Amino acid sequence: MDDDAEALRHALTLMQLNRWTEARIALHELALATPQVTRLRALLAYARGHEAAAAGDLARAHEEWRRALLLDPSLKDAELAMRTRPRRKSWLDRVLRR
Repeated sequence: MDDDAEALRHALTLMQLNRWTEARIALHELALATPQVTRLRALLAYARGHEAAAAGDLARAHEEWRRALLLDPSLKDAELAMRTRPRRKSWLDRVLRR
């Protein structure tokens, strides 16, 4: 249990430092070890969202942040990320100027 708590602290620190890929890897390992802990899967989706946003894939980022909120509605950081990083319109929306 102490190892899991330390691993979670490490993952949260990585997230605070915006080191999303490293945080995703750490959270993935934790989620595999304790699949019954929904909060870890939510944090993993949240980190994947930021990783996608950093790569310029805002549509995927929004999908991940939405998944994070479905898994843990109290994860307000995911909601904030969705509001502050607007999803780009699809090429069809841009052509039709919606």
